[in-house]
Amino acid sequence: MNRMVPGLRERKRTQTMLRVQHEAYRLARIDGYDGTTIETVAEAADVSPATIYRHFGDKVNVFVWDPLEPSAFAEIHIDPTKSAMAAVREGYSALLAQDLPISEAELLERVQFIFSHPQLRAGYEASVGAYREALADALYRGGFDDPLVIDVVAAAVVAASVAAVDRWQRQNGDPPLHILLNRAFDALDEHWKA
Repeated sequence: MNRMVPGLRERKRTQTMLRVQHEAYRLARIDGYDGTTIETVAEAADVSPATIYRHFGDKVNVFVWDPLEPSAFAEIHIDPTKSAMAAVREGYSALLAQDLPISEAELLERVQFIFSHPQLRAGYEASVGAYREALADALYRGGFDDPLVIDVVAAAVVAASVAAVDRWQRQNGDPPLHILLNRAFDALDEHWKA
């Protein structure tokens, strides 16, 4: 997959968002989620509260923002010679194989934090729709033209991913996330035509 290199403005925006999110989690470990405010995060991250609101919108999104934003799905290559399910699985796996800006251990800690706070979990689940739409768009660009198949495949892949992430965090990161994602996709493949 050929990733476009983001411009300077986008790289700076992402760096700022990563710094803000890092400080939010650091402060939440000390003060708890309720004790962590936009103002204290802004001070710790050396940005203004307005910057946080502009980039994230609200406190929940500071915690649930994913550096692998739905816009990254715009770069997924969908092979139209394969089944819709196989094409998305291949493209999605390539996307997830990219280096993340945080370690898997830090990602696990963050996911467990999100899943342990109902307000954050609700925010996480609300954000999932953007990934489904991005996958559906990738399928359409890849040459698939049946809207129902596109929507069903995108929804199934995202639901399988969410289930794998939930299982991963409940099992404290064992086995690694990529193994659970592959198992989730295997389950879809196995039962897709059943």
